[in-house]
This record gives sequence, structure tokens and C-alpha cells, in this order.
Amino acid sequence: MSRLRDFFKLGGSLRRKMLYSLFLTFLLILGAVLSYVTIKSEQLALNNARELAQAYARGYAKNIQDQLNIDMGMARALSHSLHGFTNLPVEQRMSVDSNMMYNIASQNEEFLAVWTIWERRTFDTTWTLPYGRGRFTIFRENGQLKYRQELLDLEGDKVDGAYYKMKVSKEETILNPYSFTYSGNDEDAILETSLCVPILQNDEFIGLAGMDISLESYQRIVNQVEPIEGSQLYLLSNDNSFVTHPDDNMLGERFNESFPTLVDTFSIEKHVSDGEPLSFEYENGKTYFYSFAPIYVGKSTTPWSLMLKAPLDTIMEEARRGVFISLIVGLIGLALMTVIVWIISRSVTRPIKSTTRVLQKLAKGNLEDITTLEVTSKDELQDMSDSLNTLMSGLQHTAEFARSIGEGKLDTEYNLLSESDTLGHALLDMQESLRNARLEQKRRNEEEERQNWITEGLAKFGDILRKNNDNLKQLSFNIMKNLVDYIGASQGCIYVRTDDEEEEKYQLTSAIAYDRRKLLKDVVEPGDGLIGRVVHEKLTIYMTDVPDDYVFITSGLGEANPKSILIVPLILNDEVYGALELVSFNEFEKYHIQFVEQIAESIASTISSVKVTERTNRLLKESQHQREELSSQEEEMRQNLEELKATQEEAARRETEMNALIEALGSSVMITEFDLDGMVLNINHKCVDLLGIQPEKMRGKHHKSLGLDNTTASGAYKKFWSDLNRGKTKKRISEVNIAGKTKYIEETYNPVTDSEGTIHKIVGIGYDFTKVKEKDLEIERLKNELDQK
Repeated sequence: MSRLRDFFKLGGSLRRKMLYSLFLTFLLILGAVLSYVTIKSEQLALNNARELAQAYARGYAKNIQDQLNIDMGMARALSHSLHGFTNLPVEQRMSVDSNMMYNIASQNEEFLAVWTIWERRTFDTTWTLPYGRGRFTIFRENGQLKYRQELLDLEGDKVDGAYYKMKVSKEETILNPYSFTYSGNDEDAILETSLCVPILQNDEFIGLAGMDISLESYQRIVNQVEPIEGSQLYLLSNDNSFVTHPDDNMLGERFNESFPTLVDTFSIEKHVSDGEPLSFEYENGKTYFYSFAPIYVGKSTTPWSLMLKAPLDTIMEEARRGVFISLIVGLIGLALMTVIVWIISRSVTRPIKSTTRVLQKLAKGNLEDITTLEVTSKDELQDMSDSLNTLMSGLQHTAEFARSIGEGKLDTEYNLLSESDTLGHALLDMQESLRNARLEQKRRNEEEERQNWITEGLAKFGDILRKNNDNLKQLSFNIMKNLVDYIGASQGCIYVRTDDEEEEKYQLTSAIAYDRRKLLKDVVEPGDGLIGRVVHEKLTIYMTDVPDDYVFITSGLGEANPKSILIVPLILNDEVYGALELVSFNEFEKYHIQFVEQIAESIASTISSVKVTERTNRLLKESQHQREELSSQEEEMRQNLEELKATQEEAARRETEMNALIEALGSSVMITEFDLDGMVLNINHKCVDLLGIQPEKMRGKHHKSLGLDNTTASGAYKKFWSDLNRGKTKKRISEVNIAGKTKYIEETYNPVTDSEGTIHKIVGIGYDFTKVKEKDLEIERLKNELDQK
């Protein structure tokens, strides 16, 4: 008892304190761990149970989806094989169609029927309406394959029917389950679905291909599966109807009839129709876990779902058992660890005092007055003392390295104690950071110098561009002279677009230090050489591989090829005003090129202004000359206006007289206007007296309708109008019978020309010649009587 009391005293040896602390610590940790594990294990078990149930639902849904996709693939293959069949004769097409369906049905006994539906207009050439279809089916009846064809929707499409919806959407579809009988007897009805794939020709819907499959096999298969003890599987269609159900009487019924509370609480019908996964727990006397997994068939937009209903206690039972075993094992391990620590602590405390003295000196930063530890126990304590000796040596080396770095000796080498030497890595990182900082400072200085160089250059050339902005030649010379000097080039020239609006050309306006052979090319066109390429493509060209015969740089020591050429277009608002070329023995730096491209736009703007100024001055001179000419023409025009006014007054007087003459003439003669084809354009009211017809009834009719000519079908009538179209005037006397009276009409037809001399209409004038003709006939009759006497 005394030893036990001594053990629990807080004072005493280091070993007693360590063991006492560890014992209390283990007790606290054990209590905390047990509490935490109990709480978390329950939650973990619940999560694992949920994930297990969801995995089962997804797995069985995937199996059903794969089977349905295989069947949909058969329907898709049938549809694709029928593409282009409309080009075949109808009988051959129907024969091939029925043979293909028969082969598929005979080789796939799980298909209740294989069918195709064709728009009637595709196989009946006499049918032109947009509705009407033919259904051709191979189906099973009493184990035999039979063929049936039907004509449907002859009165119009059923807009609420499945066929019309697929006709409009042109999408693959799996229909919701339905009962159907192929024999016509209700007792033979089968719960089935149809897999439908549209037949398209040039993206136009011309029919459907598909097959009917029985859902009774899915009922048997799904009901035999029990992934979790006490669980149930339900297969739901897109409209929330049961495809499978543990109770056969519920097949084809809606989900809300079996689970009305779940529908209202969890919006299940929406998740199923939208193909969204859903999981939840619901307690109704007993807690169940529900998991819905979507099933997508082919490319259809009407997914189905598989629902797993599992008792929560069952799926959590095994997980809870595992948690309990884990807790027992943890307690046993904790007890063993306590005993082991008790044994080891006896041998650990002996060398700790000497180690503590060394650590106290290290804690004060004393690396000078330290002696190495000598422990020969050949265990972890010796390893600890050796590690401490290595640490002291490493710290001394580290201190020396740090002093060297502080003195600016950034190239001092440092050997890591090991790959996990954190302090050593930190010092090396510091050394690398200082090196990078020095390099970065150097780079920033260089960048600052370059930026200052660019800024000064922009300011300098901004001042140059403000001067001589009314003389293009002088401006070009100043630009190139200063640019060649500023950028350190050997030669330079500038080309500026000419004012020729018909043809795009660029004129050399200034060249610095070019040989005469180079200056021979004073004008370039787009695409002509490098300058032409630059102005055409609107892109900078920088060459370091200069052709030998492109240009030479001449000096007192002779000629040499340049090392680089820079050609930059002068562009403003996407319009090219020219290009400048720089040649150098050295390669241009990137910031040189950027600088030249920056000032190129300013040069283009100045050139544009100069050209505008020159054009404005030229236009002012032309305007002054035109004002002088207009002043001399103004007096002449004034005189012409006075003469024109007198002429207009005379023309108005003559027009009045002519209208009076035409009006007087129209009261005694029939005036008709025709186009060049003989169609009546206008006719006056005299036609009522002469022909007994109203003017408004004759407008738009042919000359034949006047009844003035009985030879309208003869060649003479055609020649009559042909002569008028050639400008000849025609005269004739026509005999007509109006209301039983014979009348004679003298006709004159005159072609009328426009201001350009082109005949644009025919004017006919008809005069009642009856009285004169009757007198002539009477005179002739009397003359004949006298001659007979």
C-alpha cells in the first residue's frame, strides 16, 4: 500500500511523474475516444448503410438499363437499316421490310412483336396529305409468327397520341407500360412496353421502327432479388406506373396509390419523371430507407427508375457489430500499451538527465560549451544520444552557414543532415530566395531601364511627330533619322501609301544609310516583297536569317550582310498607312520591337493627319477655282432661266389649246390607246356611240375585242400589228354590225414614240364614216340604174 501511495504522489522521481501523467492521460484519451467512437461510429454505420443501399439500387438499375439498351439498340439498328428504303419500289420495300422484321422476331423470342410504321405518303403515291400512316407488324400468337398491316390516322393525326409526339420530337422513346392483346381477347392482354426509334430521311420524319417487349419477365426477375434481408425492389416507368411490384395486382398502377404519403412529402413523381436520383428515410411504425436510381434507355428523354426499400435496422446491424468489435480491440490495445510503457520507462529515465543538460544549453542558444554524449546501451537511448550529438554538430554547421549567408556569400555550400532536414532545407530555401531576390532585383532594374527607355522614346517621338506635320517628306526623314539613331539600327526607311484611290501603292518617302541598289525600289504594291507582304497581312516581320541578296550595309571597310531586319506596318483603325523597315548588325531586343510597334500607330495617325491637311489644302484651292467658275456660270444660268420661263409660258398656252382640241376631237371621234401587243390601255366614251360598248369593259382587253376586224386569225392581221410596231401609220375602213345596223368606221393607227424615239404605244382614231359610205353606195346604186336605162 505504501508503494501504491508513493506512486500516486506528484513529487518524486521523473519516472514516477512520467508514469502518473501517462496513466491519467491514457484514461482521459480512452474516455474521449470511446465517446467519440460511439457517436461517430453510429453516424458512420448509418452512412455506410445508406451507401450500401444506394449501391445496390444503382447496380440493379444498371443491369435493367443494360438489357433495355440492348433491346433499344436492336430497334435503332432496324431503323438505321431502313434509311433510303423510300428509293425502292413499294412492293420491294414492303417485302424487304417484312423479311427484316421476321428475321429479328424469329431470332429474339423475348420480342412480342417487331413493327415498322410508315407515313402513308411514303408508300402510297396517291396520298398527299401530311397525316395518315401504315403499321406493319410481325407478332407472336400461340407460338407462331404472324403478319398484320393496318392503315391508321386517315382523318388526321391524334395530337395527344404517342405516335404524333414522336413524329414531332424525332427522338428515341420508350413508352410507359400498357396492356395489349394481339389476339383481340382481353384475357390474352399482356403488360408490355414499346421501344421506338424514328426513321428520318434528310432530317424529315417518315416513320418509326421498334419492337414490343413483355414486362412480365422483369416482374419475375426483380421479385426474386433480395439484396438486403427484408428489402424490396420496385421498377417504375416515367409516368410513375409500377412495371414490377411484389404484389402482382399493383402492376400498371400509379406510385401514389401504394405510397401516397411519400409522394406528397418527397416529390417522388418529379424526381422519377426527370430521371434524378433520390434517397431518404421514412418511419411508419418501422424505419425504412428508400433509394431511387434512374434508368436511361437509349437516347430517350423519358427515363425509368428502380426503387429499393430496405429496413434501416437490418442494413445497420452488421456495421454496428463491427464498431463494437473495434472498441473491444481498442481497449485491449490500450491496456497492453500501458504495460509496455511502464516497462520501457524504467530504462528511459536513466540517460535523460545528461540529455536534459545538453538540451538546456541548446535551448539557451549555447553551441560552444557543449560536450558530446556517450551512451552505449545499443538501443533507442543510444540512438537518441547519437541523434543529439548529430544535432549539435549540425547546429554548429548551420550557424556557420548562416553567418556566411549574412556576410553576403550566397554561393556557400551546405550539406543536409538528411533528406528530412527541415532546418537545412529552410536555410537552402532562404539561400535560393536571396539568390532569386538578387536576380529579380537585377531584372527589375533592367525592366525599369527598358521602360524608361521606352517612355523617353515615346516622349521624344511625340515631339518629333508634332513638328513638320504639314510636310510628309520632312516628317518621314525626321522619323527615320531619329528612329535609326535611337534604336541603334544601321539602316532604315519608311514607305507611305499614295493618294491613288484606284490602285493601292506605297511610296518610299525617306531612307537612311541605304545603298543606291536598294533605293531603286521606290514604289511597292501589296504582296510585293517583304514590305508588300507586311502591308498586305498587317503583321510585323522580324527576320534574323536575312537573305544574302536582300540588302548590304556599307561602311568604310566594305559591305556586309545585316544580322536582323524589322518591318512594322503603320496601322490606324485597321487601315494601313505605310510601313517602316529597320536593318541592323545586331538582333533587335523584344522591347525594341514593342517600342517600334507602339510608335507605329502614332506615326500612322500623324501621317493620316498630314495627308488630311495636304488634301484639305488641295481641296481649298480647287474650291476657290470652282467658285470663280460658278460665279461666271451663275449669270449665264440666270439668263437661261428667264428664257426657260418664257418657253414654259408658251408651252402652257399650247398645252391648253391642244387639250381643247383633243376634247373637241374626242366628242366626234373614238380615240383608243393600245400597248405594243394590242392590249387596250384607254378608250374614250365615243365607243358607246360607235360600237355600243362601255369604255371600262374594254380596258385591258385585246384589239380583237372591239369587233372592228373579221380577219384577226389571218396573216394580214399579224402584219398589220407588225407594221405598227415598226413605226408605220395604218389606215382602213371597217364594217361593223351594231344592234342590227351596219356602220362604217374609218380607222387611223399612229405609233407614238418617247423622248428617245422608242415606240411605247399605239393611238387609234375611229371616225363614223357611215353616212358618207351610205351616200357613196346610194350614188353608186343610182349610177347603176342610170346605166341600165
